[in-house]
Amino acid sequence: MASTGWSREEAERFLRFQYRLQQTQYQHHYPNASFGIIYIGNRRAGCLHVNRSTDEIRIIDIAFLPEFRGRGIGTYILNLIIAEADSAGLPVRLHVAQDNPAMSLYNRLGFIRTGDESAYYSLEHPLRAAVSGEKTKKYNKFIRRE
Repeated sequence: MASTGWSREEAERFLRFQYRLQQTQYQHHYPNASFGIIYIGNRRAGCLHVNRSTDEIRIIDIAFLPEFRGRGIGTYILNLIIAEADSAGLPVRLHVAQDNPAMSLYNRLGFIRTGDESAYYSLEHPLRAAVSGEKTKKYNKFIRRE
């Protein structure tokens, strides 16, 4: 935002507007999605939007503050979501910007590209053998609704 030349108040107003617009879009397209803030200890580390349906588990958005990136937190949470999907017999799907550094994480976790949409890739994690349901809800200890 520094490159815009806007005052702190103008930048904050714009970011709040963008956030509300994004939330409205998510609510419109995924009215039953869950949203939570990811906490590490008592510190906000990121956010997670997930939509569970009868044919997929869709990661709508997962994002971390810069100081929490590259520490394995995303890998841990994504692996738990994948395990949940495997237990339910569902694929995990998401869209990611083609230039997003997280692409290397998704590739490492076994997501495959199923399509290209403008500047985004459609990714899917293929089903694996079902795992214990015990493991699938552990990420909830990191997520709080606000």
